[in-house]
Amino acid sequence: MFTFSAFWAAIFNSIDSPMQNQPIPVEIDLIRNLEHIFVFLIYFIQIFLTYSSFYCIYWVNHNVLINRIMAKYGVWNYLWLTILVMGCMTPILSCLTLTLPINSGEFTLLPSGNQDVLDIANYQVAFAIIFFSSPFILAFKWQKQEVSIAKLEQEKAQAELKWLQQQINPHFLFNTLNNVYSLTITSSEQAPDSILKLANLLRFVVYQGGKERVYLKDELNYLRDYIALQKLRVGHKARITFKHDEKLLAQDSWCIAPLLLIIPIENAFKHGVDISDLPSWCSIKITIKQKQLVLSCANSISQDTRNEDSLLKPLKSDNVECGLGLENLKRRLELMYKDKFTLKILATEHVFRTELMIELESDENIKRTYS
Repeated sequence: MFTFSAFWAAIFNSIDSPMQNQPIPVEIDLIRNLEHIFVFLIYFIQIFLTYSSFYCIYWVNHNVLINRIMAKYGVWNYLWLTILVMGCMTPILSCLTLTLPINSGEFTLLPSGNQDVLDIANYQVAFAIIFFSSPFILAFKWQKQEVSIAKLEQEKAQAELKWLQQQINPHFLFNTLNNVYSLTITSSEQAPDSILKLANLLRFVVYQGGKERVYLKDELNYLRDYIALQKLRVGHKARITFKHDEKLLAQDSWCIAPLLLIIPIENAFKHGVDISDLPSWCSIKITIKQKQLVLSCANSISQDTRNEDSLLKPLKSDNVECGLGLENLKRRLELMYKDKFTLKILATEHVFRTELMIELESDENIKRTYS
């Protein structure tokens, strides 16, 4: 509006009596405009106010007719109300424009070019503004809404992820505290070492558990301490094996989301080893194949487990229904890795197996979150 007003004001100021000398030649006399700068400003203000009447139509369409009427009452109510509002606004705005001194003669700045406020040309311009502005208004409104929805979905996913992490951590801590308590009651020589391992676990959960990614070696050390505590507690009745490449503990090249691998391992102890009074076993193996971490966790299933429905919970994976822990694992993987993971849950009469493949990331991707 400012640019067009200045442009036409300069043209009007380049000739004498522009409103009486129609059509006006589109030429700008720079020297004349500099010599008659006050007249230029008079033309500029009046032309700017004329453009303001056009903007008023756009503003009403945007903020009232579309944002309030169409959004709440639908397209049909928008259409008939737009016709009614424009039918009333056009002559009113035309009358206000005619009050400008520049429109005192026979020729005016109205779209009709005359003094008739009800001329069809004035209505044509008003509805043209509505017709051409509405698609752009709706397009920008839709884009803004999409951005807002995407932001809300991201915030919801992050909040859900935090909730899942908080749900897992207390459950694990309570189980581990019970393990250490049983050792201290019996005055076991292994109690000091178990307390040290528990301290390492707590340190990892508190300082690393809330991060987006951690180093794989720290996650493996966390698992090793957890499994060592479980061996101290149930080693007398269960055969527990944990196989992994020791070289991984010295590498800083791979990263992973924290507290993911512990879920199937904890599930194996809870539903396979803990509830059985008979000899049982749990086998855990972690390997890396072509930048993918592969976790294989298998445990024996006791008769008690087969008789109760502790494993028969809502989540289904490969035709096997699983417990809350594995359900949370699947949901966290979907939020954090999307299509970069594979989770298989297999069960027979005597064995329950979880196989997880995750695409690892280099440490360059998490330095800002890890520091």
